[in-house]
Amino acid sequence: MKPILFKRFELELKFHRQRLEFLNKKCEFIQDDKKIKGGLYKFNDIFFRKLHFAYGELLKSKLGIFTKPSYNFLVQYLPGTFLPPHLDRKECQMNLSLSIYGKSLFEINGLEYFLEPGDAILYSGQVEHQKHTYGEYHCSVIFHFVKESD
Repeated sequence: MKPILFKRFELELKFHRQRLEFLNKKCEFIQDDKKIKGGLYKFNDIFFRKLHFAYGELLKSKLGIFTKPSYNFLVQYLPGTFLPPHLDRKECQMNLSLSIYGKSLFEINGLEYFLEPGDAILYSGQVEHQKHTYGEYHCSVIFHFVKESD
């Protein structure tokens, strides 16, 4: 599957950002250098889980892509943090990464995609990918899907 970049995919990020601030105040994030060196993450947040199903329906209605939500992953890349090249596990057949704060450069199979807040990219987790954040703070939520037939 060739990556699809959606510029201005989510125009209203106010609620996404409010949820992020709430989770930060409650210290709901985990730091695990094995996953993201120097970054913080939250696994399967309930607010983003609801959006996960809605975005899955959107993929089906707009692109004819039939998926089931697997899990979501809210991640904060602190200054100097980056996501090295990797392949995802089988629960991440298709991923939709939505940028909430900051700019980033996604590199997928050697091709580069520039994301700003509100942009999203749909890509296969089974091809090598990485993310650069220009050494600045960046936050995104990644919605992982499996094919509906699996």
